[in-house]
Amino acid sequence: MSNHKHISRERRILLKSEKEREEQALQWALRTSTKRHRSFEYVVQELKKKEVNSVLVQQDRRYSELSGFLNDENWVKLKPKLIEGLEVLTLALERKCPQWFRDTDFLIALLMVGRYRKSWCRPLEGWKPKVKNEYGKFMELISYLFLHYEAPKFMYHAFFHPQDYPYLETFLYLGNGGSMKEVNFRVKLTKKMQHYFLNAPEGLRVTQAVRWAQVCGLGGDELLAHRIAYSSLGYDDPRRDETLWEDFVRILVVGGMFNPEKLTELIDYVRAAVQQNRMYSLKGRTLQSLLRQSNEWHHRMAQVKGLKQLMSWQGTNWPLFQISEGNEENQIVYKMVELLSNKDLHDEGQRMHHCVASYSEDCYLGKTRIFSLRSYYFDREERLATIELDLRHRRIVQAKYRYNQRISEKAKSLLQQWAREQRLLLSNYL
Repeated sequence: MSNHKHISRERRILLKSEKEREEQALQWALRTSTKRHRSFEYVVQELKKKEVNSVLVQQDRRYSELSGFLNDENWVKLKPKLIEGLEVLTLALERKCPQWFRDTDFLIALLMVGRYRKSWCRPLEGWKPKVKNEYGKFMELISYLFLHYEAPKFMYHAFFHPQDYPYLETFLYLGNGGSMKEVNFRVKLTKKMQHYFLNAPEGLRVTQAVRWAQVCGLGGDELLAHRIAYSSLGYDDPRRDETLWEDFVRILVVGGMFNPEKLTELIDYVRAAVQQNRMYSLKGRTLQSLLRQSNEWHHRMAQVKGLKQLMSWQGTNWPLFQISEGNEENQIVYKMVELLSNKDLHDEGQRMHHCVASYSEDCYLGKTRIFSLRSYYFDREERLATIELDLRHRRIVQAKYRYNQRISEKAKSLLQQWAREQRLLLSNYL
C-alpha cells in the first residue's frame, strides 16, 4: 500500500501555479543579473533613450548618477554630444581601463573628455597606458589626447571637479603653447604671480591656485598661501572687490607672523564691513589694527541679545545624518542639524561663542548653509562643530568648535563621513 497521500486537483493546480511563479522569478533574477554585469556599453545605450529606465536606476548606480548629471539643467542641451563622446571612449577604453567604467567619478570625467573631442590631437586608438595607478593612467590619457606641451599639473584634475569645468579650455590653451599673458582671471596676476600659478601644487582647484599664486607673488610663504587658498577667498565670487582683497592679502604678508586660526575671523569681519559700507577701504590699516577691529566686531556680535526680525529659509531636505555608538545603556547619538533661521544662528553663536549669526543674509539668499554637529547622551546635548557649506560648489568651507577653535578628531571623522555620503568637497584646513 502506498504511503503517499492523495493530492486533490485544486492542490495540484495551486502547486503548479506556485512552481510557475518561482520559475518566472528565477528567470527575472537571471535577466537582471545579466544586465547588472553587462559591459558599460549597455548603460550608454540606455542613456541615449528619452525615457529614464526606472528599473536600471535601482540596479546600476552608474546609470542613476550619469542620468541625473546629464538631465541637469546645466547639461541637458549638451546631452546628445556628451553621450556620443562617452560612447566613443567606452568602445576604445573599457577593456584597457575597466576600473574607470565601474567608478562614476571617472565616468563623469570621461564625459568632459568626450565633450572636447574636437580638440583631440592624436587618435584615441593609439593610446596605451604605461602606469598601473588609475589616476596616473587618466593623466596619461589627457596628455596624449590634448597636449603638445606640459601643462600645470594641478589642472589635469579639472576634469574631475565641476567648479573647474569653466577652466578646461584654459588648460587646453596652455597645454598647446598658449601664453599666460592671454589668460584672464578675476584676480589680476603679475608676471611673477603667473610663474607661481603655473607651478602651483597638485590638489588645488583652479581658483585656489590663482589665490595661492597671488599670495606667493606678493611675498607670502607657502603656509599662508595654502591657508588663504583654502579659505573662502579661494573660490570665485563675481561680487567680490578683488582690489580690496589684494590689499587684504598684502596686509597679511607684510604683517608677518600671526595665528592662522584668526584668518577666518578676519575674512568674516572684512566681508561684513563691506556689506555695511560699500566704500569700506583697508587703506592705512595694519595687521595689528585689523586684528583689533576684528576682535571688537566679533565681541559685539556675540553680545547681541535680541533679534530685530525673524528670517527663515528652506532647508536642503537631505537625508538625516545620525550615528549611534555604544549599547542602549550608554548610547551616544550624533546628529547633523541644519540651522534654518537667524534665530537658530543666533542661538548657535551664543552656545559656541562665535559670530555665525553674521551669516543670516547669505543663508537667506541661498548662497550658504550652516549645519551644527551635535551629540546626545541621555538628556545632555553637546555641540561639536558649526559648519559652513558653500551650496553652489557643494563644498564645506569651514568647521569650528567653541571660540573658533579647531574641531576634535571625532568631530572631523563624523564630518568626513557626512561629506562622503552627501558627495561634498572638504577643505584641507578645518
